[in-house]
Amino acid sequence: GRQRFFPLILMVYENNEFLKEYTGVVNPQQIIAFLHRQNTPAGGKTLQNVGAMLDFLHGPVGPLVVGCGFMNGSTEEDAFNDTAKELHGTLVFAKASESTCATALKGSMLPTTWPQVLWFQGNKSGMPPRSQVNVTMLQNRSKLAHWLLSQRAELLEEMTPDTSHMYLAREEPLFILLAYPEDKDS
Repeated sequence: GRQRFFPLILMVYENNEFLKEYTGVVNPQQIIAFLHRQNTPAGGKTLQNVGAMLDFLHGPVGPLVVGCGFMNGSTEEDAFNDTAKELHGTLVFAKASESTCATALKGSMLPTTWPQVLWFQGNKSGMPPRSQVNVTMLQNRSKLAHWLLSQRAELLEEMTPDTSHMYLAREEPLFILLAYPEDKDS
């Protein structure tokens, strides 16, 4: 890290249970986006119509993942749901029917094979969505999670002197609690 600089350590707890640690870029926009993602429903939400899907896609938080055209109880839906729970807070998830996705994405260059998982940068970035229709990929939670995480362009921005421990082959960073001497009894 930088000399004479205290790194940001932000941990999220809910009901006295550790949920996640923020390890991203130390700037207000990234931290606020992280906190917004933590406040989304775990496992995603169901988009009932085209308007709801368009609102989701143009919302303030990203990256976004939409599962389109899953059959209820299918292996693909189960893998998507498990991935959505595992990556909650990192990506924002939703599901929609085949017809909702087809109508909302009409005119895009995406495949019309169902089911599929769509990845969007979000935050009104203008970046085109990416699609995954490979059945082997869709049926495997760890492969799907790996594919989704590999789409994140901001990974290139995230390595900073303060987060380099996440990328280098080193032991975990040392955490030090900074306190005033008067607070020693607290």
